[in-house]
Amino acid sequence: MPQTIISDEGTGAVFVQLWTTPTPEDQDKLLAVMKEKMDMFKPMPGFISMTLHPSLDGKRLAVYAQWESQAAFESAVSNNPQAMEARQSFTQYGEYQGALCRVDTVIQAQAAPATMDDEFNRVFSHHTAAVNGVNIHYVMGGQGEPVLLVHGHPESWYAWRKIMPALAQHYTLIVPDMRGYGDSSKPETGYEKHIVAEDLHQLLQSLNVQRYYLAAYDMGVPVAYALAAAHPEQVIRFVSMESGGPPGFGLEELFAVAWHFGFFMSPELPEMLTAGREREFLTTFAFRGRWVYQEDALSNADVAEYVRCNGTPSGMRAAFAYYRAFPTDAQYNRETFKGKLKMPVLALAGAHGLGDVQLKGMQAVAENVRGAVIPECGHFIPEEQPEVLTQHILDFFREEQQ
Repeated sequence: MPQTIISDEGTGAVFVQLWTTPTPEDQDKLLAVMKEKMDMFKPMPGFISMTLHPSLDGKRLAVYAQWESQAAFESAVSNNPQAMEARQSFTQYGEYQGALCRVDTVIQAQAAPATMDDEFNRVFSHHTAAVNGVNIHYVMGGQGEPVLLVHGHPESWYAWRKIMPALAQHYTLIVPDMRGYGDSSKPETGYEKHIVAEDLHQLLQSLNVQRYYLAAYDMGVPVAYALAAAHPEQVIRFVSMESGGPPGFGLEELFAVAWHFGFFMSPELPEMLTAGREREFLTTFAFRGRWVYQEDALSNADVAEYVRCNGTPSGMRAAFAYYRAFPTDAQYNRETFKGKLKMPVLALAGAHGLGDVQLKGMQAVAENVRGAVIPECGHFIPEEQPEVLTQHILDFFREEQQ
């Protein structure tokens, strides 16, 4: 029987298998029988996800699965005669070639690259909270009133690292990885923005946070809007960056000018075309492409961190799921709309990013909005112009005390 190599990536036990098939027809048959058999694992305790990745040449198939622990995996698979029989049936159509990477010891992935200095680590600490059926990784530190920072695609809490020390002198920062990103759980479903917002709401409730300031950019903005719309009494002020309007209220205007929306929303195609090329795709598309104006804003180590936590098959699938949920998000936002947000909103954009689109987008859903366009800046404002962004945020939040 094939031997499975287990590693610990910080999100549970992970195994990767590679199978070869003599012909594309055999690949189709192996894929079909694996899809049929994998349903038996979904209700088992500890199951997180399983994805199948056929190659374009029709002669290889990769299996990537996550479990909450190695014990859960062994109980469901290694010690399960039915599962072992199912795995044996795969050999009718393919031959097991081993693990994609060999793991000789248990590896615990670091939540941040080595570039974080001692002072940063003295102020901030890493945590994980079980909320809304998922595990949410977050970083917390500072002093003063709470501020929730919500990152964008394809990043994590790490996107805010450059502005966190200055903000932490005045506020207590709560900086999560949204589900599907970073070191949080990457479930098969639940990427509708109101569901992700509920993750964050429950996280804040677990920390006994009842009132807070909110800042978000890119993919974090639709989530932050859903959070502010559902709990407007809790959000003191809201900083929105580089996203356009929320789904159903203007986001759709970007579909015609940004090619990746349609690509990411296509079923299965993005996974198929990026499989095995996750690092190259993320680097070229996001961090070394047209979205970054300040070319030295992200070092190779920064890119490596984002690829580490988002460049796995499950990470890519989750990221695409955020985009595929946009039509559902739009319908949900329109059906639950109770009027424009009343808390003050600051809409920020890069001069080489969305420009005045951000202000117009937020004016569709908020009453008290003002905007600013940051010069010499592309899409990744926290990475490209951290000092300017810090001053905008501090000035805006301090108005509440005046």
